[in-house]
Order: sequence, then C-alpha cells, then structure tokens
Amino acid sequence: MEKSKKSVLFICADQWRFDCFSFLNHPYALTPNLDKLAERSVVFKSHFAGIVPCGPSRTTMLTGLYPFIHRSVYNGAPLDKRFTNIAKEVRKLNYNPSLYGYTDTSWDPRYLDPKDKKNFTYESPMEGLMMVVFYQEENRSLGLTILIKMVLKLIKQKICTKEESLKMIKRIFMNHIIFQLNFQTPHF
Repeated sequence: MEKSKKSVLFICADQWRFDCFSFLNHPYALTPNLDKLAERSVVFKSHFAGIVPCGPSRTTMLTGLYPFIHRSVYNGAPLDKRFTNIAKEVRKLNYNPSLYGYTDTSWDPRYLDPKDKKNFTYESPMEGLMMVVFYQEENRSLGLTILIKMVLKLIKQKICTKEESLKMIKRIFMNHIIFQLNFQTPHF
C-alpha cells in the first residue's frame, strides 16, 4: 500500500524582508496569522535571493540553478526548456503542482508554435505549473479566496451544483497537489 502523500503549500511573497515578521522577533511587526502558519510550517530563515528582480529570483528558487546557469535574468526572459524545475520534478512523483499567482518566467519559444500566446507574454506560469488563479493588479484577493469565488460563480451560473463544487474542492485539496501561492504586494 502506497504511503499517503503530503500536500505542500509554498508561499513566495515578493520583497518581504526576512526579519519583518513577529515570529522572527521583529520588535514592531505584528503578523499573527503568519505566526500561526509558521508554527505548523517549515520556515526558511536563511534564504537569500540569488538575483533581482523578482522573476529571475523565483526562477532561481524554482530551478535550483544560479542565474548565470539558467540565464533568465530579467522579468519575462525565457527559461531554457532543457532545465528542469520543482514543478516538473514533482509531476514525476504524481503530484499536480498548481499556481495561484504568477512566475514572470516565459516559456522557451524554440518549442512553441509561432502563434502560441505564450510567445507574446511572460505572464504564463513556468512550465510544469498549472495556472489556477492568475494575479491581476486590480484584483487583490488571491489564492484560496479566489478559488472559493470561482466555485461560487460556477454554482451561481448553474455550471455545477453545490455538491459537485464541494467534491471539486475536496479533489483539489486531497489529491496530493502542490500549491505555489505568490503575493505581489508589498512590491516596491
């Protein structure tokens, strides 16, 4: 019998200083909800960005490669398809990595149809991640809130019943999914 897999929630918040949380003993920052989450989580207290701006930094974090190796060194720079990333690797373990937010890493155009929309934007998810919710500046509700709103919209439009939507949510959260949840704000 296969050992049950754990779900993983990876939160990547752009440009937060490592010490600006009360759980990391900041003298004035009050972050009670993050403190509660940190109590039950793995917190990387010694993580440093390998590069700026944010997109290449996420690429470094998600590929495990230095910027001079992956060469995606500005927002929107394509990531060479020959390189793997965490999403591609966990797919091999039967996880379904999902993205709530953005990665600012475009696909390698050498492997895309010339008319593919991914050739004209860097707002596609990094290859291997399934885009669930794309962060938009005008919509500051992210992640689970948007997922719930999407499900409620499906019910309201009679696309699915309440029971079907509850099954969908259960399937999303129980089927060994890895979530990457990116927050843009604060983004200086």
